Amino acid sequence: MGVLLIGAIHFAVIGALDLLTVALAVNGNGNESFAGILTGCFGLGSFVAVTAARNRTPTLVFPGMATGAVVFLGFIIATAVLPRPIFAVSFLIAGVALASVDTGNRALLPRSLPSAVLGRIYGLQETAMMVGLAVGALLTPLALEALGLTVAFVCVGAILPIVVLAQARTLRRLDGLGLERSSIVGLVAESPLFREGPSNVTSAIAFAMEKVHFEPGSVLIRQHDSGDCLFLIAEGSADVSIDGDFVRTVGLGAHIGEVALLRQSPRTATVIATTQVLAWQLDSEAFLIAVNAIPGQATAIEAAVAGYRQ
Repeated sequence: MGVLLIGAIHFAVIGALDLLTVALAVNGNGNESFAGILTGCFGLGSFVAVTAARNRTPTLVFPGMATGAVVFLGFIIATAVLPRPIFAVSFLIAGVALASVDTGNRALLPRSLPSAVLGRIYGLQETAMMVGLAVGALLTPLALEALGLTVAFVCVGAILPIVVLAQARTLRRLDGLGLERSSIVGLVAESPLFREGPSNVTSAIAFAMEKVHFEPGSVLIRQHDSGDCLFLIAEGSADVSIDGDFVRTVGLGAHIGEVALLRQSPRTATVIATTQVLAWQLDSEAFLIAVNAIPGQATAIEAAVAGYRQ
């Protein structure tokens, strides 16, 4: 809801600025065509910001959103009080700042929500944005009439940072969840078990996993037990043994337990943590769905099983 609210306010600001730029142009030189120049500057700023962010995935997006919202307020105020030759530049910078809020807000969703629900959430987000656009455009004439041009500009500039900062706790929590989920999506995508799968399957696997911790000496899986999950190791290491004989040590990125799930048979080995282990657990039902979604994956795992036995 916090993300949807910010999206709605973002577009309400755009709807308001569409009208305020006309009022500013007429107030500045009596020429409505100058509003097109201001809108172009604002759009160019947005384009610059989105282009700069296109190939970069920030570790955390909330700091950029908060900074962008505050900078936007500063330059919107500057637009309202600076001489006419200068406020076109301030509009350009305001466009950069507003786009940084928008890109950060949109980045929160795919990083923190499973792909299965993203389509519906994006639909809600677009609806909220269009409603915000209409509300902003409808209320701006009333604000101009009641408050005047300068105060109306300040109010429009202030509403976005107020909402973003009011949602700080929620956005930080989403940011942290998104960072953690981004790391596990990367781990799944690099795993030999799943790397042949399409990105939507990789994302679905990552969001189906649960984080678990093991202390040194803890048993992750025990030979001959029934298998109901597999583990993907994110931190630490563990020793694998069969019939009491050491086989190998596994660490970051290793997957263990998939053989019993695929064959619906008892565990073929014992795995004991040698250090503190952080692992991601995937239950058998989700694993089998994922394997069937990746062409040829079951055959590849069977070949790996033969390699393990050798």
